[in-house]
Amino acid sequence: MAVKGFLTHVIECIRRETGEPTTNAKYSDDVLIEYIENAWTAVLQDIASRSQRDYTTFFDIAYSEDKTDYPLPPTVGQVVCVEHRSSDASQIYGYVFPVLPASSLDGWTIKSGVLHLNSTAGYNDGDILRVIYKPLGCIRMHEGVAAALTNDADNNECSITLCTTPTKGAVDKRPHAYVGATLRILGADTNDFEQLRLIKSHDVKQNKVVVFPAFDSDLVPSGNVVYEIAPPIPQSLRTPISLKVSRHILALEGNREHLRLIELEYTDALQTLCAIEDNLDGILGKIPSRQRAESPYEGIYRRRQIW
Repeated sequence: MAVKGFLTHVIECIRRETGEPTTNAKYSDDVLIEYIENAWTAVLQDIASRSQRDYTTFFDIAYSEDKTDYPLPPTVGQVVCVEHRSSDASQIYGYVFPVLPASSLDGWTIKSGVLHLNSTAGYNDGDILRVIYKPLGCIRMHEGVAAALTNDADNNECSITLCTTPTKGAVDKRPHAYVGATLRILGADTNDFEQLRLIKSHDVKQNKVVVFPAFDSDLVPSGNVVYEIAPPIPQSLRTPISLKVSRHILALEGNREHLRLIELEYTDALQTLCAIEDNLDGILGKIPSRQRAESPYEGIYRRRQIW
């Protein structure tokens, strides 16, 4: 039996905080999910401004011979660095540095969401350019039943075909939109366990994502696999996101007295979350605060990777 998903939890919290009924509701679930998606972007920025951590994820580009322009995911906020890696991404050859748009030096620039390499010298066909960036968080969240799931233990990844008609939310139709996002298994007919995986690629044409690492052989979900694409660490983020949306709704309704209370609750929830996060080990290990990194190309993996 599938566990309750992030969207279901947050919608329930919003209705409880605002006194909005479930039946004959003024704000439908679809409208609330739109508010939740917008709130996640805002909460992510609020966390970044208060926390001692930088929240980053990455996007791997396979270098193609003599090609200099590569579209980036629409969720890219600020690029932290670009690594030049081997074709299997296991070795770092070096870092590709940013340069001014008019520069003739080797390096990269970004314009209109496209990464441009000033030179192709030093790259081999199939080399990986790993773009590490701070995400904007602007994805379409949804919950549904996977159309297909293929676990590839040899390559330590799993291919999942997304649903076409989600039970909640909507599937993002932008190329690479889900790269760096989190896919959470909520339940399955076989191996009915809650599991979390990072999305490494998103083929919008085939409506398919590849997540890693692969599922353990005795934990591969099968049958009707219920999943969601939503913020990671959902238990920690339910409260600030639901309060952020509740604050928006109460402002629209002109309920100033209740709004003031919600604003205080939101500030307190955010401070608590940031304090907890700053004292926890990151998913990739213990990561010092951003003040200890002297440049964007030092202490790269000291930034916590949660999105």
